[in-house]
Amino acid sequence: PATHTSRREETFYMVAVEVKDRKRVEEALEAYIAPEIVEYAWRDGGKRERTSKRVLIKKPPRHLLIHLKRFEFDLETLTQRKINSRFEFGKTLNLAPYMTENNEYAVDGKCLYELSGIVVHAGTAHSGHYYAFIKCKDHEWIEDNDSYVAPIDIDTELDYDCFGGIEQQKNPSRTRNGRTYD
Repeated sequence: PATHTSRREETFYMVAVEVKDRKRVEEALEAYIAPEIVEYAWRDGGKRERTSKRVLIKKPPRHLLIHLKRFEFDLETLTQRKINSRFEFGKTLNLAPYMTENNEYAVDGKCLYELSGIVVHAGTAHSGHYYAFIKCKDHEWIEDNDSYVAPIDIDTELDYDCFGGIEQQKNPSRTRNGRTYD
């Protein structure tokens, strides 16, 4: 049993999750809330003790942004690199498993978020281009890519443009508005 407990509440709108060695957003969120062992002094000048630290969501934001950490610093080459491994997410996310127990914001064990936008990076860790997929009020999806704006089939685009991985490389380059995107 813990002899010391400390709680701190912070308002948040974004959760940054690790993509490396994970296949789905739920797996990344599990890692996000997993306890981490740290050395901590509970009193000024006190002895440092092994302590478990973790994050749980108490009050979910109205709009949730999930940032996929696809860039890392490689300590062997001393360079930035992009993590292009396949990483999937659905159009609906139940946030309840990552929240405090008996949370008043979870109804019947659910706190659902509906996907409403995606920002995609095409390129490397050193250069590239960003574009977005946006869900409109009529529940149709559009691609917003500089001056190119057009309706899209989100189910196809999620697989080709958003998940990454080897499957993405099988998708032939597409030309849009005079630009080619791989």
